[in-house]
Amino acid sequence: MLVTTSAVIHGDANPRELWIDYIVEEERALPRNLLFQNPSDENLDLHDVSLYHKCKSHCYRLIASLPGEYHMPASVKVTLSGQEMEFPCGMLETIGRVDTNDIPVPDPRISRSHAVIRYLGDCKYYIMDVGSANGTFLNGQRVVIPAALNDGDKIGVGDHELIFHQEMEPEEQRVDDPNALDATPTIVTNKRQVQLITILVADIRGYTVMAEEIPVNTLANILGKWFKTVSEIVEKNGGMIDKLIGDAVMVRWQTTKEEMRDSVVSALKTAWGLYAASLDLTDEFTHELPYPLKIGVGINTGRAMLGNVGASNLRDYTAVGDAVNLAFRFETASKQLEKDVVIGPDSYDQVKEIVVPERKQSVTVKGKVRPIDICALSFEELGEVIEELCPDDDFELTEPFGQTQFIPVNYEDIEDDGPATQVQK
Repeated sequence: MLVTTSAVIHGDANPRELWIDYIVEEERALPRNLLFQNPSDENLDLHDVSLYHKCKSHCYRLIASLPGEYHMPASVKVTLSGQEMEFPCGMLETIGRVDTNDIPVPDPRISRSHAVIRYLGDCKYYIMDVGSANGTFLNGQRVVIPAALNDGDKIGVGDHELIFHQEMEPEEQRVDDPNALDATPTIVTNKRQVQLITILVADIRGYTVMAEEIPVNTLANILGKWFKTVSEIVEKNGGMIDKLIGDAVMVRWQTTKEEMRDSVVSALKTAWGLYAASLDLTDEFTHELPYPLKIGVGINTGRAMLGNVGASNLRDYTAVGDAVNLAFRFETASKQLEKDVVIGPDSYDQVKEIVVPERKQSVTVKGKVRPIDICALSFEELGEVIEELCPDDDFELTEPFGQTQFIPVNYEDIEDDGPATQVQK
């Protein structure tokens, strides 16, 4: 049972199949085959849906009673009809007013599908609004872009307040400088390691301007779909979302010298997938967007420190170091170079037989005295590179924007706002 319940929490197997082990042993009254059905299936009646969630709740309560290493990583508490309810957080928890949601909150001001809590890495949870009518709020601020959750955060939906709780490992070492005036990250735990990684950073160009020109509900709907698609693309290509910074996403692939090429190819395929997703969203929201959704991408490979970073109450397991900083610099440089993707030197070396030398150039980035050799590509050029790298893949070049008509936009006239900050109510 220990292995089974641990796998449920960490997503190592199909949770509904694993719940059966517990149901058979402890809840014989519940129908065994129910666990193989989807609770959002319209053919299921409310009784079956209720049993489904009862199965899940029982399983997680059992896990909570196990030794510390098996405890559920996070949960959400909410008071419904005068009774406090606690819902465990797995890989993805949906919030809405109907019973098919993982966290059903019967409130007419809450949408059927209102928000999601998503696990996106090493013990990091984010709250995302998915285009709700009345919005989702985190500690009083409206959630438009995904926001990281910390222990004790208050999530507002409709007339209800949900309290997020996450037990953190005890801090092992404090190295914060109490005299520091800036927000420079600091490794605060002994559990750190130097790891060879490939990093991808993608940012929506002109996000601040776009956010000012479209209604906040529409913006939340667009970004909710965007980040949902981003996480699916990253997972498909074997990456891990290290963090979401406003409208930007940082992805990492931990690798070795022998597997470095594979990690770079995965990053390039992820960049292409994000581009294709931006085209799909542009087509879907033709009448809402003031101009096509456009992204810039930076890719770099190098050694970085992995560990818990930040102040003791806001720790974040992430990668830090020069290799990471350069990936962000390369994303910024993509706009200055009038290209879509900028690839760092160590990443480029893994695919240099495909990428022609004429695409190489040198750039000077902030924090570096000497120019750095990089490779800059448009997305069309990136598609050609991937076709050569992966000839056996089912891969097709996407026609830019289909038949969508937009007023031409010069993205050079839009100030580079970098990653966005949380939008205020």
